[in-house]
Amino acid sequence: MRALKFLGLVALFTGLFLVASVCLLNTFLPPLLHRGTVEVPEVRGLALAEAQRVLRGVGLKVRTQEIASRDYPPGVVIIQKPLPGTKVKRGRRVILTVSKGARRVRVPQLKGQDAEHAKAELRKLGLFPKVVEVTSSEAEPGQVLDTRPLPGAVVREGDTVVLVVSLGVPIEVSPDTALDGDTASGSLEAPGGGDGGGEGGGPAAGF
Repeated sequence: MRALKFLGLVALFTGLFLVASVCLLNTFLPPLLHRGTVEVPEVRGLALAEAQRVLRGVGLKVRTQEIASRDYPPGVVIIQKPLPGTKVKRGRRVILTVSKGARRVRVPQLKGQDAEHAKAELRKLGLFPKVVEVTSSEAEPGQVLDTRPLPGAVVREGDTVVLVVSLGVPIEVSPDTALDGDTASGSLEAPGGGDGGGEGGGPAAGF
């Protein structure tokens, strides 16, 4: 009987020890296992200096690269790798892609070119053409007379460049041509005037 009681106590204490061990492992083991792991914070949209401060504050290193962008001002983080929320080891390097602003381009020389061709050239450079038409005796209709800004000016990608395009020589109507037209119109109306509208009609017919 004593042997059975002894075995029962041993089994009881063994069970209690196992339960306590599992509880301790569940409590203390995860922090020990993940002590060198951090979650990558969100830094997109931040200025580079602020993004570096945040990442280094959680034990991560930073590497930067620049890219031209019309949508973000210079110095702002556009892309980060790894993505926010990713679990990484402390000391891992995070690559930040930073905007250096819109690309700078020079306005090309387009004088004398066809307007459609000039518009295509501007679009290739990332510029937006706007056509302003003027009468001119210096160029055929549809030819570019000038640009605003002038050729050689440095502008940002996405800016608008005005193309001054010729409409050709204006058509002038001489006074004689206008008079002939009025006379012809009057001669067509005179025969139909039964109410004395024509010269020699009305009272003159009563004599």
